[in-house]
Amino acid sequence: MNEILNNFDKISKIPRKSHSEEKIRDYMYDWAKERGIYVEKDDYRNIFMRKSASKGYENYPAIALQAHTDMVCEKADGVVHNFAEDAIKYYIDGDIVSTRGTTTLGGDNGLGVSAIMAIFEDNTLEHPEIEAILTSSEEEDFYGAENFDVSKLNCKYLINLDHCNENEILCASAGGVVFTAYKNIDFVDVGEMYVPYEIKISGLKGGHSGEDIHRGRGNSSILLFRFLNYISDLDFYLNSVKGGSYRLAIPRDSKVVVMLNKDQYSTLLEKLNEFNILISEEFQKYKGKIKIEVDSIEIEDKKCMSKEIFSNILDYILVSPVDVQIMSNVFENMVDCSCNLGEIYIEDSKIILISDIRASFNSQKEFILEKLKKLTKAFGLEYEVWGDYFNWKFKSDSKLRELVKKVYAEKGIENVKELSVHAGLECGFFINKKPELDVVSIGPNSWNFHSPKEAFSIKSTNTFYNCLVEILKQAKF
Repeated sequence: MNEILNNFDKISKIPRKSHSEEKIRDYMYDWAKERGIYVEKDDYRNIFMRKSASKGYENYPAIALQAHTDMVCEKADGVVHNFAEDAIKYYIDGDIVSTRGTTTLGGDNGLGVSAIMAIFEDNTLEHPEIEAILTSSEEEDFYGAENFDVSKLNCKYLINLDHCNENEILCASAGGVVFTAYKNIDFVDVGEMYVPYEIKISGLKGGHSGEDIHRGRGNSSILLFRFLNYISDLDFYLNSVKGGSYRLAIPRDSKVVVMLNKDQYSTLLEKLNEFNILISEEFQKYKGKIKIEVDSIEIEDKKCMSKEIFSNILDYILVSPVDVQIMSNVFENMVDCSCNLGEIYIEDSKIILISDIRASFNSQKEFILEKLKKLTKAFGLEYEVWGDYFNWKFKSDSKLRELVKKVYAEKGIENVKELSVHAGLECGFFINKKPELDVVSIGPNSWNFHSPKEAFSIKSTNTFYNCLVEILKQAKF
């Protein structure tokens, strides 16, 4: 196992959920101090490091390497794992590193952090002055990048290490915002003629709500509420709902508990079979994997949402913008604007529905926001808008991008593409604060970010690291 994978093994033992990065921040601070590396930590759980230029590179401009220390914390149904305390248990199967489908792996962005550690620890490398920015809570609200003090930076060039394809150089990214709709619930008692049933959907693949939104994987919450609409002629009340678990992940399993008229169970099963057939036709690639099931359960609290409120919530969900909204007219097969209904749940007598909007242009973002605002008004919901983050606009004249392309070609990486990505990157925050920065984003082959099926290639990770070393060597701007 090479040094970058050794570093990944070390940080995989450290819990690093968004907004709980104190342990990984302190570990990185102590790690740098022990090696005599200049290091600072701030009140926003960021780490900043600096490494002097090697001999002969003193007069070249500094270059920054940037990654985030937090990770998405998702686990498969039935898996016991405490992300606040437990190490990530991963496996190496040939060239592939994964958790074998149990939890998220943390390669996003643990590989970027590990690469920076390897660069700073190796004193044989040739390079200009290097600055390292390790930010917090990228996966939640870009807290670290938003609050990082760029006045301490000497760099004119910045390489973000948070991409997932060795054949791509990212040169632009989407901005975004979070829209939370909510409604206070009037609970009602239902009679003895109603009995509880859990209806759940499972077997969807899920994935990153930006980079995977165009892949037709389906949203479990949307499908589940489509089924509730399909059975709307039955006599039932909604008792509880849990759809998705993270706004930046496409929901892959969702469930509700309904109180159903006990005389209509057989009709429910008939409609369930009909709907499962419809879903299998729509999702032929996942035929046999996606299924909706009904189970009789026992519950203590049988109070339910009133039918009037449920009707409004159902209608809001059915007509809300979800999945791809606008395709790019510049980059082929690239999404420009999307909306992911990532979470639905009931808490403190309130139903909460969280949508994550991504867009290449602020005007598109505002367009979707206006739709959602009008829908909340139409169906009697309230809303909150938060978590706004910057897009990263394409820069036509980039010396750094040209250097990366040159090095990739020298290393035998073929068919390299310059792309915009339909995901939020911290690059937008740094450029907004320091507009003169020349920025790219690169990374090794990785798959299924924000999902328990997350994995990465060891061979590609080695190629990525070797390219990064060579980029620094040739960074004589």
